[in-house]
Amino acid sequence: MGAYNSLAQLRSGGTKLRVGKGYEALVEGSYFEMDAFGIFKAAAKALPGVIQQALSDANLTKDDLGCVICHQASAPGVEHVKRLFGPRGERVVNIFANHGNQIAASIPTVLAHALETGAAKPGDTIMLLGTAAGISATAMVVRI
Repeated sequence: MGAYNSLAQLRSGGTKLRVGKGYEALVEGSYFEMDAFGIFKAAAKALPGVIQQALSDANLTKDDLGCVICHQASAPGVEHVKRLFGPRGERVVNIFANHGNQIAASIPTVLAHALETGAAKPGDTIMLLGTAAGISATAMVVRI
């Protein structure tokens, strides 16, 4: 279980909150609960190390990346990633305003958009950057 598991949870439906706790508790626990600011802070803390590790593993620097394809969790989240890649934050592809948080589909959707618009081209080296509530974060450097 992640250290930040309480930041996003659904307490009912599994074995953690049982019917024996009472109907009201079961119903209350069936609503998704999320501390969006807490998740943002935890992800913001994790991302610099994740980014640096992926770049180090690939023997690259931020300047070697053509673009960054990140999970579109929120507008502030994407803006934070842009700051992490400053002063060339425009390399971070941002489709949040038109597509919102598509959960697991956001990275493939952003990648498709980048390929369609030319933000990512064959031969480019790009970073795929993902986060999830709990908190997990990972990055991968790939050549298209």
